[in-house]
Amino acid sequence: MIPPWRKYGLPDGEETIPQMLARTGYKRQGCFGKWHLGHCNVKFHPLNRGFTYFYGCYNGALDYFTHRREGQLDWHRNHAPAREKGYTTDLITAEAVRFINESPSGEPFFAYVPYNAPHTPLQAPRKYLDKYPKLSGKRKTFAAMVTCMDDGIGRILDALKAKGAADNTFVLFFSDNGGGPGADNKPLRGGKQSVFEGGVRVAAAVRWPAGGLKGGRKVSVPMGYIDVFPTLMRIAGQKTLRGKPLDGRDVYDAMLGKSRGPKRPWFSYWAQSGRDERLAVMNAEWKLVRVGTGILKGGGKAKVHLFRINEDPNETTDLAGKHPKVVEELLGKLKKFRSWRYEKGLPPYGAGRAGFEAPRDWTMPGA
Repeated sequence: MIPPWRKYGLPDGEETIPQMLARTGYKRQGCFGKWHLGHCNVKFHPLNRGFTYFYGCYNGALDYFTHRREGQLDWHRNHAPAREKGYTTDLITAEAVRFINESPSGEPFFAYVPYNAPHTPLQAPRKYLDKYPKLSGKRKTFAAMVTCMDDGIGRILDALKAKGAADNTFVLFFSDNGGGPGADNKPLRGGKQSVFEGGVRVAAAVRWPAGGLKGGRKVSVPMGYIDVFPTLMRIAGQKTLRGKPLDGRDVYDAMLGKSRGPKRPWFSYWAQSGRDERLAVMNAEWKLVRVGTGILKGGGKAKVHLFRINEDPNETTDLAGKHPKVVEELLGKLKKFRSWRYEKGLPPYGAGRAGFEAPRDWTMPGA
């Protein structure tokens, strides 16, 4: 996630999923929704990162009805401003459906649909708000936004079915983090911007009948976003990677129920507040959470929690005081993990915002 005032983007040395798929013969690859991976130069534009079509916004947190962020229109079709009326969730859905409908039969296509819903600002069409008369405030609006998105996903699935491509299309749905304002992550502890389970454990669903993923099963193997790329490489039959080594693993066999998944520690990290760092490491039995500062220098103030995560997924019982050796071992893993990142950590979200003025219509320099 790159705030509007940042002067960088996804590094050129990283191969993207559409760039990888292009090497396997994919000629139609669309991105519909929130880009959020750099906009300070045209080299970061989706069309220069493997996509053949783009429709949506460069930033997050734009107005769902005016399509503005920082006072400027942030809605685009390819490089050009898209001056269209409508609720962004509905517009994204319609464009993705059109892309599917117009794709030549028998030819592969890739549709990446990063909805901005239900991110703030919390805004929803009246017809969806009216579906929840017993709710009020943020909770009501959040529910309406999610329902609108659910309807949109249904329309996309219907388009695949009408195309005759539903059975042989790998469909993956997931959220990027636990719920924030208006959401209810219970019984999980915490929410967005925390590394407790309510912030990092999210729902996901996959469908691909032709590939053995017919639904009706629950997979409890820990997986994450870093696993999407290597899994898609396997499915696409691509064995070579052009770019930096991947941190994720191919989890297709785990999805099929043929394996228990890769054995590895699972790390989580958040540090955009400018006040503390939130780190966590989890294995099959334990999860350690550290909130504070100074982990690399051995100083600072921090609160450490330890949970027997295989028995207590809701993180209700802190066992740090009873298992000091486990704490010491996992803190060592966290320190090593943190050493791989920039020593000063991520800058606060608002760093660089003072005096920033968005370019007209969010036109990328060089476009």
